[in-house]
Amino acid sequence: MSVAAFLSPRLLTYVRQVFAEEAELLVATSWDELDAFVRRKPVSVVILDPLADGVMNVSAVAGLLTRYPSLPLIAYVSLTPPAFSAV
Repeated sequence: MSVAAFLSPRLLTYVRQVFAEEAELLVATSWDELDAFVRRKPVSVVILDPLADGVMNVSAVAGLLTRYPSLPLIAYVSLTPPAFSAV
């Protein structure tokens, strides 16, 4: 199972621990890189934070949902009002 992730460094630390031995974890450093992972590899799930790059990017999340409607997306966010609004 391949998992693609685009998360803040703090959240990524937790995800790396969870998937340390169970999956191939593809770590994106940008929305474009995340999209490239999904296009090039058979990704089972995407774990993302709309604030991963420091900017609330709901349109990037919506774009992924539009381009890959059957791909499961997991929003892994900090417990803040802006993050909840994005989800």
